[in-house]
Amino acid sequence: PPDGRCRVVATLPQGDEQRCPDLFRCTDEVSYWLHENEERKQQILELRELISELQEELRNHRHRLKALEIQQEEASGRNRSLLQRLQDLEQHSRESSTLQHIQATLLYDIQAQINNISALADWAWRNPSCLHAAALLFQEEMQHPEIKHGRNCPIDCASVYSNGLRRSGIYSILPSVRGIPIEVLCEMDTEGGGWTVIQRRQDGSVDFNRTWNEYKEGFGDLNGEFWLGNDNIHRMTSQGDYSLRIDLEDWNNKHKHAFYQGGRYSIKNRKMLGPDGIVWYSWKDTDYYSLRKVVMMIRPRAFRPHLSP
Repeated sequence: PPDGRCRVVATLPQGDEQRCPDLFRCTDEVSYWLHENEERKQQILELRELISELQEELRNHRHRLKALEIQQEEASGRNRSLLQRLQDLEQHSRESSTLQHIQATLLYDIQAQINNISALADWAWRNPSCLHAAALLFQEEMQHPEIKHGRNCPIDCASVYSNGLRRSGIYSILPSVRGIPIEVLCEMDTEGGGWTVIQRRQDGSVDFNRTWNEYKEGFGDLNGEFWLGNDNIHRMTSQGDYSLRIDLEDWNNKHKHAFYQGGRYSIKNRKMLGPDGIVWYSWKDTDYYSLRKVVMMIRPRAFRPHLSP
């Protein structure tokens, strides 16, 4: 208003003359409603402040939520990076394991070659003339492979026999010019001698339940029970036809033997695999019989013993 004063206009409800019959008597009523109005205004102000605070808190929560989303994205990125690093480490670990396996294999091969060279050096020291002859023979075979050259070094126990050694025992032989010397047990008493023993079982001191690689390389002790080794047997029998003799003895000291005339042994020929042991139905009238001793020996098919004068 122009005079700056507030004019209070009270509109009283109609039909309520008894409650407020005149203006002067309604002063208390007006004051009450004015007071109520002020309280409502105050409540509205408080509500507005509360709404403002809630809106501010909501904005803060949204800001914090956005920050958390950003942190989650960063954490997800770090997790992906860590996962990739973990996968790379696993790949490097597998590659390292493969390299370690290759290294171990190479070290094993190198050690085997060192052992072979050591054995060859020891054998050469004990057989200097034979080694020199073997070197010349190797050179001649390389220059003239079509010619079959003679050799002085023993290639099996039959060669040991031919060199004049007629006593059973352990000897060093050189089955092939390009190979390494090996020690073998020679049997010089059975049917003229010249036998190379490839297996002997007599007292159960050696476990023959072995892997293919162990049978390939050989195991046991030449002074007791042993298997000479598929590779060594192949090196000998690849030089010609060999006969096989198998001597059997049961727990009653009864002896039998089997003789196979001629043939070559190959470590790649799986047809030669069979059951563990020998079945002699004609001997004991049973398919399987426990034996006390088994000796397997080979010698060249063309071997002929030298008769004493």
